[in-house]
Amino acid sequence: MQTKRTSIAISNVYKVILLLLLVGSNTFAKIKDNIIIDGYVENFATLDKTVYLDNSISVEYVDPFGETKRVTCKYDKQGKFKLSLHLLNPQDVIIQSGVGDYVLTLVAPNETLHMVVRYYKIDQASQHYPNIHYRTDFKDAFSGPNANRYSSFFGTYMKASGLGLLKPDPTIVAGDVGLLNIKLAQIPGIVKTQLGAADSITTEWLTNLIASEHILNLLALSQEKRVEIDYSKINYPKSTAQNSRFFSMVSYVDIPLSVENQFRRTAVIGNPNMVLTTDDIALLDKIFSGAALGADSVKAHGIQEQFKVNPKAIASSDSIYCVLANNYYTKNLPPVIADIKNGNLITEYHLTSFFNQVKPKIFEGISPQMQDYIIAEVLTENKLNKNITYTKSTEADVVKMLTKKFPGQNLYVDLWATWCGPCRAEFPYYPQVMEKYKDKVTFVFLCGASEENAYKAVLNNLNFKANHFFLSKEQYGNYKNAFGITGIPHYLFITKAGKITNNFKRPSAGNELYALIDTEIGK
Repeated sequence: MQTKRTSIAISNVYKVILLLLLVGSNTFAKIKDNIIIDGYVENFATLDKTVYLDNSISVEYVDPFGETKRVTCKYDKQGKFKLSLHLLNPQDVIIQSGVGDYVLTLVAPNETLHMVVRYYKIDQASQHYPNIHYRTDFKDAFSGPNANRYSSFFGTYMKASGLGLLKPDPTIVAGDVGLLNIKLAQIPGIVKTQLGAADSITTEWLTNLIASEHILNLLALSQEKRVEIDYSKINYPKSTAQNSRFFSMVSYVDIPLSVENQFRRTAVIGNPNMVLTTDDIALLDKIFSGAALGADSVKAHGIQEQFKVNPKAIASSDSIYCVLANNYYTKNLPPVIADIKNGNLITEYHLTSFFNQVKPKIFEGISPQMQDYIIAEVLTENKLNKNITYTKSTEADVVKMLTKKFPGQNLYVDLWATWCGPCRAEFPYYPQVMEKYKDKVTFVFLCGASEENAYKAVLNNLNFKANHFFLSKEQYGNYKNAFGITGIPHYLFITKAGKITNNFKRPSAGNELYALIDTEIGK
C-alpha cells in the first residue's frame, strides 16, 4: 500500500511539471464535457413572433467544488439548442426556460438528454413576462433511452419525501455513531421496498440523499452538544453517486483546534522561506500551545515582519498547511467526501501560487477524476489569467467615479470581497438577471479588502462578463462610510437621473429584485 501511495505522489508531481510545459505553450486542452442536453422548440416556426417568448434555455448544477453553476444556450433560428456540462457523478439538475418555468431531473455522466420544449400562449399578469406571452410546458419533454427516469424523477423524489424517508431518524442522538451505522445499513432495503419501481440510478441517488440526511443530523447534533465523534467510523454510502447535500455535510467537518494549531506551527517552522532562530521556534511553540503571554506578541513582531516583506513565505506556509489539512481529511473521510473537501481547500489557498515546490503534494489522496478536473478547469485558467479585465482608479469618491464612467445609465452596484462566501454565492444568479435587463441596466462589481491575485483568480472563474473595479483601502473605507455599510455583500441602485437606492435586493431575490428594478427604471 505504501509503494502504491508513493507512486501516485510521484506521478502527480510529473503531472504538474507536464502541466507547466503545456501552459507555457498554450496547448493544454480543456476537460471535455460529459453530459449533453439538446433538443428543439416544437413548432418554433409557426409561433407568433409578436408574442413574448423565452429565447434561451439553461441548466443549473453543482460542480465538483460545490459551486453552483449555470449554463445557458440561446435558441437558434430553427429553435434548436445544445447544452453541455461536466459532472463526476449522477446529480439532480434544474433545466429552466429563460427566467421562468423549470423542471428538475436526474442526470449521470456520459449521457445525452433529448428534449422537445413546448410553449403555449397565456394571457395572465406576471412579474417575469408581459400579460400576453408564451409559457413553457415541460410535460413529456424528454425522449431517448432514459426518458422515463428524466420525466419521473421529481415524482419519485416527492414520493420518498411524502413517505417520510428524507426525515432524519429522531432516535439517533449526538455522538451515537453505532446507531447511525445501523440505520445507514437499513436504507438500501427501505428504498427498494418503498420505491421498487425506480431505476437503478434514481435508487442509488435517493439512497445517498437519505443517508446524507441522517449523517448531517448526527453531525449537527454533535456540534450543537459539543460531543466529539470519530468521523472515520461513520459508514458513509459506498455508492459513487453524490448530490449537493454532500457538500453541506463537509461544512460540519472541522479540524480540532489542537490539531489545527499543530498544522499551523509546522506550516511556519517547516517553511523553507523563513529564517527562524531557536528563540523564535520556542516562541512559536508557546503561541500555538496557548501558553503565550501579552509580552510575547511584541517578541513575535520579527516573525510577522518576515511574512510582510516576503510573499513567498506566505505562499509556502499556506502550501504546507494545505497539504497537512488535505492528508488529515483524506485519512478521516471516505473518498467521495475527501475529494470535495480537497477541492475546496485547493481553491481556498492561493491558486495563483499553486506551482511552488510544496503544492504538488496536495494531489495525494485525490481521485484521478478530481485531479483531471482541478488541472483542466482551475489551475490552467488561473495560471493563464485569461479574459480578466478590471479597473483601478485613484478617485476617492467611488459613486462619482461610476457616474462619470457610465453617464446616463442605470447602475446595479455590487460590493463584495474574495473571502466573502455569501458574496460569491450570489454570482450564479447574475446571468439570468443580466439577460433580463440587458441594454437597460449596467452591472458594476466593486471588490474591496481583498488580495489582488486572489481577485484575479475569482474573476477568471466567473461565467459572465461585467464591469469590475478593484478598490483601494481608502476607496473601500469611503464607500462603506458613505452608505453606512456594516456587512457585505451590499447592493446599490443608481438611476439615470442620479437617484441612489441603498441596501437594494440581491440577485437571488428573484421576483422581488425584478419588481424593484422595474420600478426604478420606470418600466
